[in-house]
Amino acid sequence: MSLREIHERVKRVTTLKVSLSAVMAGLVYAFTIIFSLYIPQTRGFFNFGEIGVYIAALIGGPFIGFVAGSVGSALADITLGYYYYAPATFIIKGIEGYLVGTFAEHLEVGRKDKYAYLGGCLSVVIIAILMYTFGTHFYIGSAEITLAMGPIYTLTFNELVWLAVSIIFCIVSLYLTLKYVEVSGWIVAMAIGGLEMVLGYFLYEQYILGYIAIAEVPFNIMQVLVGIFGATVVTHYLRKLKL
Repeated sequence: MSLREIHERVKRVTTLKVSLSAVMAGLVYAFTIIFSLYIPQTRGFFNFGEIGVYIAALIGGPFIGFVAGSVGSALADITLGYYYYAPATFIIKGIEGYLVGTFAEHLEVGRKDKYAYLGGCLSVVIIAILMYTFGTHFYIGSAEITLAMGPIYTLTFNELVWLAVSIIFCIVSLYLTLKYVEVSGWIVAMAIGGLEMVLGYFLYEQYILGYIAIAEVPFNIMQVLVGIFGATVVTHYLRKLKL
């Protein structure tokens, strides 16, 4: 192969990566702004952005996961008026996408691995328990729901609501792990990336912004579960379509 041919091949691969990164960044942006739940204590918000970040990382790998997670999420923060989160979001969501993409590449997909399956089941159960525990202990109160930057609705979170939400997410996530057992390794990868996201925002809110960061932890954990749910379904069917 000549140097010219090598150069052309590298150029094609680079162009594909840039194009796919742009598309995935747009996907993350759309998932983030379509639904938001404002949390007064931290002036932050719950959203569906993790679905896009995880899809980008699982399909495109660590590089595209980083670019899509950082750029798409930060732009969404600015659009929704949470500009004070944008610098941290760029780093936190970028690293999250990178971690998911990296671990997904090293966890075998396509066969029914009992260890990956058990790891996936254990991950979602632990996440659901943590969401209930943090929610009932650190956030009992109201939050504001906005649909696609439209009307605002108020939802009150109490112990019963947290219990119901945790049980529903746990059951649904376990069902997904059973149904899509061949991608259960990816569930572990998403859980690892989600842990970084939860910890990253906690540190930023607590030590940089000076907010009551613990109040947002259950909502960020909920984002991880939503992301696992959405990304598992989408990537499973994309694999079936050979995309």
